[in-house]
Amino acid sequence: MHRWTILLLTIFVSALGLTGTSPALGSSDTFTLTVTLSGTGSGSVSSSPAGISCGSTCVATIPAGAQVTLEAVPVSESEHRGWLGETCSAIGPCTFEMTRDVSLTAVFDLTTYKLSIMKDGGLSSVCSYYSSPSQGGFCEGQPWARSFPSGSNVEVTVYTTSTEPVLVEWSGDAQGFGRSRWVQMTRNITLRYSVKPALEVKLSSTYGGRGVVTSSPSGIDCGTECIALFPPSSSVTLQAEAEPGSIFTGWSGGGCSGTGTCTTVSSGRVSATFERMFSNLSLRVFGAGQVRVNGGHVCEYYCAYGFPQLTSVELDAFPKEGHYLAEWRGVACSTSHCDLYLESDTQVEAVFPKKGGTSVSLKTWKDARKLFAAGRVTPDHPNKRAQIDLMKKRDGVFRIVSSKTTRLAVDSGYKVSFKRPRQGRCRIKVRFSGDEDHLGSSVLGKQLGC
Repeated sequence: MHRWTILLLTIFVSALGLTGTSPALGSSDTFTLTVTLSGTGSGSVSSSPAGISCGSTCVATIPAGAQVTLEAVPVSESEHRGWLGETCSAIGPCTFEMTRDVSLTAVFDLTTYKLSIMKDGGLSSVCSYYSSPSQGGFCEGQPWARSFPSGSNVEVTVYTTSTEPVLVEWSGDAQGFGRSRWVQMTRNITLRYSVKPALEVKLSSTYGGRGVVTSSPSGIDCGTECIALFPPSSSVTLQAEAEPGSIFTGWSGGGCSGTGTCTTVSSGRVSATFERMFSNLSLRVFGAGQVRVNGGHVCEYYCAYGFPQLTSVELDAFPKEGHYLAEWRGVACSTSHCDLYLESDTQVEAVFPKKGGTSVSLKTWKDARKLFAAGRVTPDHPNKRAQIDLMKKRDGVFRIVSSKTTRLAVDSGYKVSFKRPRQGRCRIKVRFSGDEDHLGSSVLGKQLGC
């Protein structure tokens, strides 16, 4: 009986795990390993035995008691800075035994490069630097140096208190001229600079004139390059050339004046003034109508305008009721809208006759002593006057040798005669001046022997 009791008690205790050879209460066969990444750079972490491949897989279950090694691998332009956690801290592989859950952080920072700035003499100056986000200050001390993360864009700017023109000359890893230089930190970089007196050309205009100034020796090409360095105390000759439609009106500063070439010293400031050339537009309206200029001013009789040369001007003709636009004179336009390009002084006439128009007929003949001209004006203009000119050809051109003014008959007809000149070729021209409703007209007869 006691033997069976002892046997049953032993089985019960074993079932509860209370024997001296059984695992401790709360022990586990596995533990959790968690890896995180931090810092300004990038990289990955892998484990041995396999399980961690972080970036993608950053949490793994590892057998209890296993020896684990974590390897941190930075990407290009990044560096592994170490570990955060109780297990490891130094740079390099991290090895430990899994006796509990473990959390570790691998720190990757961007690789840094040094920017060094040195001033090589010249005028008094200071420099500043700026790199986003919001890193900036003055380059204090000589030489000045600071480290920046790989890929940073850094702007270095030089300031001077001089009121005269200066140029900053750069050497080292960023050569050239200008107040500022941008560099990208992909390696260690050294910049050297010097502030030097320069010659500057300024272009000025009151009415929009344009031109360029060049120098001998070369260096100034203003429009684009308006400041340059020349050997100290040397002479520089400047030449101004106006663009079409503009005129060069003179120099100022640097001991220069007038409109010829300018010879000045190698430093200082010279101004060149260019002005627009203007063209006059004379506009006359015949008949009943008006012309609108550039959509604004309305001209109904005689108007004069001044425009910058090489300017486009828009003319729009508006006849009054019962009239029409017959023609533009002085410009090659055939519709009511006329685009005019002013290259010089221009005279334009717009002709608005009454509908039905005015015409003059002419017949010429001769006898032994006289030349005759006869015809009529349509529509009728009784008692109005017409002028008849007798022209003779001289030096290849027909010139007026005699004129008569005659009053039109009741049927608006006319007839005149002229004494025949001596030998040669003659023509007769009839001109009718018209009235407020009917514009004048003219007709030129055929050539005939004088």
